Amino acid sequence: MTATLTGDDRDDGPYPPEVLRRFFAPPPGPLPRNRHTRVIRGAAGRPETGTRVAFAALLAGERIEALHYGVYGCPWTVAACSLAAERLRGQPLASLASLDPGELASALLVPRERAGSLLIVQDALHNCLADWDNARSRVP
Repeated sequence: MTATLTGDDRDDGPYPPEVLRRFFAPPPGPLPRNRHTRVIRGAAGRPETGTRVAFAALLAGERIEALHYGVYGCPWTVAACSLAAERLRGQPLASLASLDPGELASALLVPRERAGSLLIVQDALHNCLADWDNARSRVP
């Protein structure tokens, strides 16, 4: 079964229920922080081209404690960010580099013509890892 967004939302055709559930879910609250955690950030895309994704990962040591995201894009992209955040929670930091956009596309039934936005999600995750690498290289 599929559904179509209505009202002021852009109607790009039918969306699977899982995409709609993730699209309409309330965003996570602020990242919880304490002296034992660290936040790294990564972003990719540009609003002018229709997709912008930003992630903030809360780390406990070298594990991802929480992964929050901000998205300017279609419901497919929002759902992909939500699924990526869910899958990466509790994983080693290196998992930011290994999340496969093809797996996200399969899980969410993303049509081929929308799959390019998942590469932007992947780039933003890679940029989070680069933020970690850059910060480590600055430490004496």
